[in-house]
Amino acid sequence: MANKIIMDTHMHSKASDGVWTPREVVQNAKAKGLEVIALTDHDTTFGVLEAIDEGKKQGVVVIPGIEVDAVYKSYKGSVKNIELLGLGINLQEIQPLVDKRNADRRGLLGEYVEGFNGYLSSNNFVADNEQKKFRLSTPRKITLTEVVDWYNGRNLDQRGKPYINPNPFLSKMTLVQFIADNFLESTERKAILNGDRAAGDVFKKEYQQILLASRETKPTFYEAIAAVKRAEGKAVVAHPGLSKGYEDGMIKEWESPEEEWFEENEKLTPYTFIQDLKAHGLDGVEIYNYEENRDLVNRYFSKMARRLNLITTYGSDCHGPKGKGPLIGTFGSEENYLSDIFGRK
Repeated sequence: MANKIIMDTHMHSKASDGVWTPREVVQNAKAKGLEVIALTDHDTTFGVLEAIDEGKKQGVVVIPGIEVDAVYKSYKGSVKNIELLGLGINLQEIQPLVDKRNADRRGLLGEYVEGFNGYLSSNNFVADNEQKKFRLSTPRKITLTEVVDWYNGRNLDQRGKPYINPNPFLSKMTLVQFIADNFLESTERKAILNGDRAAGDVFKKEYQQILLASRETKPTFYEAIAAVKRAEGKAVVAHPGLSKGYEDGMIKEWESPEEEWFEENEKLTPYTFIQDLKAHGLDGVEIYNYEENRDLVNRYFSKMARRLNLITTYGSDCHGPKGKGPLIGTFGSEENYLSDIFGRK
């Protein structure tokens, strides 16, 4: 292709867990020099039309997208923390999946609220609470409506105005941060609300009994791929090198000599995982800005994509200016160009 187009096909807004509104995402993409973006909020497309409208004003092409939280299990192992991107989707056709995920998320949050209230009523609460690093101060029972209203009240745009989403992004962290804001001392509260990952991990371990779901509500990767294909989109594995499955025994195959990549293995490898997904309709693999071994990991997945005849996409997974990033347009370089995923060579 003669003219390369600078793009970023993985980013989030306040429609899920991002910092910027969809309009602000587009405005910041324009300021970064991006020409094409995809808004891929978790399990929702609520912000896409807003982003498309702003894109027309800013001269930025906005591709309708979604990032579906999904699960994968096989006899060789399981995968956590890898999601599926749906790019170029028909918004109407993907809506049944969005509706189900909204209902599932609200239902699980309700279970966590019940778990919290049950913990407060338990016989050992007082003694247990005194031993925790994240000890509850003046605890009381809560309601699901109260937690959702609290979330909506904090979900502000850059001008300080509430970002109104009729189906807000609800997760386990919604309750974690609600508890922090309402029942923790100042230092502990700030650590959780500021997204300190180490503090969050300690909190979730201390309160694991109230944060256990009674059932798995996420779709399988097979189901997620099928939903994206029904919506006329391209199904792409997001940030495939970041799985928590590697901590549980999935092989980091890129750490082996390159001539040994993609060989048969008794344990689960990224190759066998993605090869299986291709058999179920997967279109591509995302090339991502990994914190460690970026070049090696991306070379591994690029080579895998060529081997399996899959497309590759470039994405920052930007959530806005929080923490250490990743920042919008991480791949905004001459290597970014509109690939055949969007029908052009």
